[in-house]
Amino acid sequence: EKRQQQEEEAMAHRVNGILDPLMVNLAHFTGEASLTNMIDETYVKMDADGSGGLDFKEFNAGVKLLKTSAPIHLLEDDYDILTEDGKWTNEEGEFSAEQFQGMMRSELRR
Repeated sequence: EKRQQQEEEAMAHRVNGILDPLMVNLAHFTGEASLTNMIDETYVKMDADGSGGLDFKEFNAGVKLLKTSAPIHLLEDDYDILTEDGKWTNEEGEFSAEQFQGMMRSELRR
């Protein structure tokens, strides 16, 4: 019973803070322009093929390339939570730099 409770607590933390290591980096912004630039730079680093759209596979690979305080391991369920079940994506399941701005700002407000 105790083990199950620990697993549930770990899972709850995981779902709520999957991008916490990235949020720690973004939290050092000094103003609106600074935050916008930091999010844009992060997006460019992750958009390996330069297509202007990130799907789950490219996003998952991209977050592993970022220098964060801890590794980020995403599951498709995590992606669905982060994108609010497609709110931040287009019909192909990809998000643009502009949508990424909204998604990251939403995460920072959590």
